[in-house]
Amino acid sequence: MSHVDQTVGNSPNISVEETKPFSAVPIARPHLQEVLPTYTPPLTLPETGLLRHASFSSVNEITHDHRAPSNNLFGTPNTTNAPHHQTAIPTQPVRVACHRGDWRNYVENTLEAIESCIEMGADIVEVDVWRTKDGELVLMHDETLDRTTSGTGKVCDATLAEIRSLRMKDGLGNMTEFTVPTVEEALRLAKGRIMLNLDKADVYLDEVYALLIKTDTVNQTILKSSTSFTELRQKYGDLVDRVLFMPVFDITAKTTEEDIRACFAPHHDLYEINFEVEEKDKLRLIKELAAESSAVLWVNTIWPTTCAGHSDDHALKNRESTWRYVVDVIGAGILQTDRPQMVLTYLKEIGKR
Repeated sequence: MSHVDQTVGNSPNISVEETKPFSAVPIARPHLQEVLPTYTPPLTLPETGLLRHASFSSVNEITHDHRAPSNNLFGTPNTTNAPHHQTAIPTQPVRVACHRGDWRNYVENTLEAIESCIEMGADIVEVDVWRTKDGELVLMHDETLDRTTSGTGKVCDATLAEIRSLRMKDGLGNMTEFTVPTVEEALRLAKGRIMLNLDKADVYLDEVYALLIKTDTVNQTILKSSTSFTELRQKYGDLVDRVLFMPVFDITAKTTEEDIRACFAPHHDLYEINFEVEEKDKLRLIKELAAESSAVLWVNTIWPTTCAGHSDDHALKNRESTWRYVVDVIGAGILQTDRPQMVLTYLKEIGKR
């Protein structure tokens, strides 16, 4: 854990590096596989019945693989514990995203919860963004302060100083010593150590992008939205082309094949899919389209309603029919979970990391 430093007004147990001058220099859009090589669904070759990974151009039949493991943005090797005998070139690791940080052991959307995810070896931390009355971006899930802090009212009606004076509540509603961090502090803490997924950041995309440039964290930040890519481009122009963007796609009874194909048409690096009911034909098409474009599928196992019951809680009874099923059958390359340490351990046990 980093040393205590309360001189900058951040959470009491975490310090962040000093602010540097802002320079709005545009950079090229990052690509997930260059930053964090991640499992994508395999393509089946009809003529052989073998599988090949969509990001490779050749099939490696049953053989030993002696290639050196590749490194990600953070300098750590991307290895897997899978057996050497393969029916295809070994795929990249399945990645773990921590929902609101390690909130079961700390407090959601705090620097301490992010630090814990880093220490346990997770790959991504999902946090939420809201803007204060005086225009500062902070980590907060709810529109109001009531559930998670000692305050009341809307986040947008309070200044940063007022929010700083509050204390946060844990998952049981107990008051703690933790305080609300800014988005900039979270970016600086995560820099070079773990990827961040900023939820609700699409509402403030221009402001968030300025912070990503300022903190040099564009390459390790995922921005997502259920708003269509076309609509976001109309609002923000080519700004959305400069970030690692993840569409959020909710699959319902009304979802058509045309809807699915339209969502995958822009060929993004990754897609978040949510499904309360497991409609196999639709999910199979999504898996095929992801394989064809080498796209990563992000699946939320946090609640039964986001993964048709293959959730973290059910995994306490049967991990094979939950976490493994979501990877092997649905094709997920990223699992967002409320039990990250358990998922990390399990994925290593079954050779997915």
